[in-house]
Amino acid sequence: MDYLPEVLAGEEPYCEITKAFSFSRDAVFLLIEARSDEGEQAASALLKVTLSADPTYEVLHEFDSGALDYHAASPDLHYVLASGGYLHELRGGTLTVHPFAAEAFLDNLAPLGDGTIAVFGEGGLMFRFSGGTYTRIPVDTEEDLHALHAPTAGTGYVGGDYGTLLRFDGASLSPVDLGTNVFIRALHLKADGTLLVGGADGEAYVLRDEELLTVEGAEADFYSVTVFKGVEYWGDDDYGIYTRDGLAFAPRFNTGYAFDMTATDDLLTINAGYWVYVFDGSDWLQLQVNADMETLIERVPLDFEPL
Repeated sequence: MDYLPEVLAGEEPYCEITKAFSFSRDAVFLLIEARSDEGEQAASALLKVTLSADPTYEVLHEFDSGALDYHAASPDLHYVLASGGYLHELRGGTLTVHPFAAEAFLDNLAPLGDGTIAVFGEGGLMFRFSGGTYTRIPVDTEEDLHALHAPTAGTGYVGGDYGTLLRFDGASLSPVDLGTNVFIRALHLKADGTLLVGGADGEAYVLRDEELLTVEGAEADFYSVTVFKGVEYWGDDDYGIYTRDGLAFAPRFNTGYAFDMTATDDLLTINAGYWVYVFDGSDWLQLQVNADMETLIERVPLDFEPL
């Protein structure tokens, strides 16, 4: 690596995880960002880390700027949204860097359920990226957008500030009136059509058959929500992960943070900033990211007691 060591050699460096994906028990893909000198120097790296007792890593891509978001469609297809909005596409080991979609601050990536991805964020702007081309998706809002979940082609929701919720039909977005000004940060559309909505300050809702139900019991900002092996998991920036019992939250995994969760049929991968957790439904594995090239990635004992 070239850029990361230079940044970590600076004054007061720190290194954290932007997002993580696991497709098997053998490896986890991490996008990490390092900063030093009060954040003025930055570098990022996409790593493939072995899930062994003494982890090793392979550098798939490295660049000399911060990272905004990351999506892994498969072990061989990765999209990284870098600072400045440039989209780095790593397909089968071949890297292509695409220009930014717009001059606005678009800091989010998410799959659209049809093999394409969305780039979205400030001012209600949203673009579909496919085959090296951006196509704007019409959005009837100027509020910032922060969350998207489209599990299948033509089915999904997008959420943002001041209660902004939009239903996605594969081509366009139509507004849904929630009747609340929640700042939406996380969405998950379940197979039965129920929508899970996580927001700032512990606000959380279940939208079922056009009825909005409030879920109580959390106070910190929600950043992630998903379903893994039939169980809902809600992640915040204070306790970690809750499950839902009716309209009340139950503390489950005290990871401290759950800024993002990605789930396959077999694995749940949790990004907790300086730590990543991989859970198969019974067993856990925890990795720690350090601001030191000698111990950049290390396996550590699980730091909480699962409930």
